[in-house]
Amino acid sequence: MQLTGITNQKIISKQTDEIKTQQKEKSFTEILNVAKTPVERNIDDMIGFGSIDGGRQLATAFYAEESTEENPIVILTKGPKGEELARIAINDIDTTFATKTEMFALCSYLDDKGKTDKSAFGSFETLRAVEEMSTHNGFMKTTSDGVRADSVEEKFNWQELTRKVAELVLSSKNMIQYLKVKNLNNAMSQY
Repeated sequence: MQLTGITNQKIISKQTDEIKTQQKEKSFTEILNVAKTPVERNIDDMIGFGSIDGGRQLATAFYAEESTEENPIVILTKGPKGEELARIAINDIDTTFATKTEMFALCSYLDDKGKTDKSAFGSFETLRAVEEMSTHNGFMKTTSDGVRADSVEEKFNWQELTRKVAELVLSSKNMIQYLKVKNLNNAMSQY
């Protein structure tokens, strides 16, 4: 009897290990797709849109129903009629150690509240320019061939990156870009 119990336990353990391995291999988006269901939202309520994953998918930002002025909460979705990707409490964001997903929510919120120099595509596009310039100028880690993986869940010190890029564009006498980056840096310094 004990021998049979041990054998069955090993089989169950092996099956459990295989399931865990399969789950680890699933991407962050695949896991979210299983967990979330589409919710139709009014496009007039959208506070931001953009690509947080290198252009592969459009994300939109809306306020959550439980959001308040004191505790704003932003929901990110796959397009205005797509499933929820993330629910982010703005006051919990630390811009010295934040993901691109968190920064998209924060930029959408800051734009909606008029706290940034909202360009045609919002301050998140300015942040994406900061990211590209940071990669190009060696402020962000890259592979040996100068490429940086576009991970939406990797955390960066966005305060430091925007400060460095602001200095860089100021030294090149690009005042329009400098003012956009400096304004964004000032707006997000509260978080």
